[in-house]
Amino acid sequence: MSDLQIGLLILGLFVIGSVIAFNWFQEKQFRRRAEHGFERPEADVLLGSEESHVHSARDEREERIDPHLEPRFKDTLPDDEPDEVQPVQTASRSAHGESVPEGKSLPDENINYVAEIRAGEMVSADTVNSIDTALKETGRKYQLYGYDYHKRNWEPVSEGDHWYTSIKVIVQLVDRGGAVTQEQLEQIAALLRKQANEISAICELPEVDEAITKALALDDFCVEVDIIVGLSVAARPGQVLHGTQLRALAESSGLQLTPNGAFVMPDGHGGTMFTMDNQESNPFRADELKNLTTRSVTFLLDVPRTSDGIKVFNKMVNISKQFAESLDAVLCDDNRAMLNDSGLEKIRNQLRMTYESMNRRGIPAGSTTARQLFS
Repeated sequence: MSDLQIGLLILGLFVIGSVIAFNWFQEKQFRRRAEHGFERPEADVLLGSEESHVHSARDEREERIDPHLEPRFKDTLPDDEPDEVQPVQTASRSAHGESVPEGKSLPDENINYVAEIRAGEMVSADTVNSIDTALKETGRKYQLYGYDYHKRNWEPVSEGDHWYTSIKVIVQLVDRGGAVTQEQLEQIAALLRKQANEISAICELPEVDEAITKALALDDFCVEVDIIVGLSVAARPGQVLHGTQLRALAESSGLQLTPNGAFVMPDGHGGTMFTMDNQESNPFRADELKNLTTRSVTFLLDVPRTSDGIKVFNKMVNISKQFAESLDAVLCDDNRAMLNDSGLEKIRNQLRMTYESMNRRGIPAGSTTARQLFS
């Protein structure tokens, strides 16, 4: 081997060694800055929750509901991070004040538009707040998740000054207000690109056209299964139902009066099986029930949001029959047509078909995904 070849070999080894040392130094510096960032207060960044930004077309349709099951509306992880989503250990708030329960994974991507901003180092609290503020103006329900480099998992973003290496923006494609529009998704995509550019981050965005196609198909499915069943207990001609009697029967049946003026049957897990409302305009108020009279009350079952729907429906039927018998009233539909066992069985059969359809779609009634879609 000549002196020239030996010299080139030594020079090459020196260059390789220098590159390795430089990379090691850069990684050490990054980890040090990351550790320093996570020494900040543990609270997360505020998510907005002004429900007035979301206009629900279905809410406007809260008219009398027949027991004929009519539809209610038509109108990535970073490259160097693990492929599997780590369990989420904390709970937070989604936009519009809805509680995000503790869970083992990120929200279902089948019903959401999921974008990600991946920073070279950290996404600051100020940037997250800017994203949150901009998303409020779109009028869509959304959630923000941050990747905690120190804990090695995704967690819901909430109040505080917590910094993350990546942010997932999760926009719900469909709710009871209808499907997200192309204009809304394009607005969201543009604001996320802008935020990413400002911090020299990578912005990963699903194709808007594909997301809209998925949203419209999902909305069509929701139209088919978004059903509320109503059973009315009506006074006989010339008679009325008295508030004191209604309250006594309701409480003895396990129904509880809520501040919004309806009695609810709790499911034992913080949710509701069904409700009992005044079919007339006045809501039930504790201090007014003594003097209240009404022609009819209605029991309502929100089908897609209720698990064990047939069992819950049977419970609702039994209680409504007890009301009718105790009050010398009649069990009927919203057109005051009397309901017999044959008519109730037809409703059960329709319920079975609806629940089967939801199961085939992979969105069981009462599941977290179903409750998000039909909110």
